[in-house]
Amino acid sequence: MTTAGTIDAALLSALPTAPTETVVPTKEQSAAAATLLGATWAAAVQ
Repeated sequence: MTTAGTIDAALLSALPTAPTETVVPTKEQSAAAATLLGATWAAAVQ
């Protein structure tokens, strides 16, 4: 949209800058997140 010139400039300027560093969880962190989501997801989306 920026290249095509169709983006709303006011909305674009209100956006925060994108992070420059990518954070990837460890295998252990991913497993812990999966366990937590598996246990709590259904209740959260009702």
